[in-house]
Amino acid sequence: MTLAVSLSACSSDRSAEAEAQSPVQQVTAAASTDTDAATDAAKAPDAEADDSARSGATVPDGYTLTEIPDADLSIAIPSTWTVATGAELADSESAEAIASALGYTTETVQALSNQLSIFAVDAGNTSTAGENISVQTTPGTSLLGESDLSAALAVTSTQPGVNVEPGAFSEVTTGSGDDASMYTYTMTMDSNPGRTIHGAYIAVLDNSGQSVVINVASHTSTRVTDLSDAVIGSI
Repeated sequence: MTLAVSLSACSSDRSAEAEAQSPVQQVTAAASTDTDAATDAAKAPDAEADDSARSGATVPDGYTLTEIPDADLSIAIPSTWTVATGAELADSESAEAIASALGYTTETVQALSNQLSIFAVDAGNTSTAGENISVQTTPGTSLLGESDLSAALAVTSTQPGVNVEPGAFSEVTTGSGDDASMYTYTMTMDSNPGRTIHGAYIAVLDNSGQSVVINVASHTSTRVTDLSDAVIGSI
């Protein structure tokens, strides 16, 4: 599994960028290495406890609770965004809509179809076009921690023309009261040095205990915070 950084950094080097931009590309080697996160407390609760805990999750105005294929999980995504499942990305029509919004080729977007469970993008607002949220399940049933996500960022930085600067790691709590991890980052591309992408990896366990990573990306750190808060609060 690879943790990819995001499709929001438009550039002319599409092939190199595609290698760096799917939400969970670089964590394969790092998954399950953070023993601090692999505690019994991180396991999914039983069904009765889960139903009770879900009462604490909230969906902000302007967001829609969206089910994640291949995971027992739903997250808040802005209601006006274009959302496609991994299977839908394989379809040329769905891929074209997202590719057009980001300035990518259809083939670049379709290359992510086998990696992502969900890819959502703000395709309608020219001032924030390129903002996106992507989700992928990862191997294992342990919550990914600081060392896992740090390793993912380090591997992403080895991609040609991709420059990733780690931000801050934090342990957070979902709306349902479960443990989660978040690691922020910034990214630039050699082919587009004037643009800085801000993002965050959010690691959670779904209701069955499966490890999931959510990637949030925007052109400002404030928007990343807003989007991340909405996602975490909805789980």
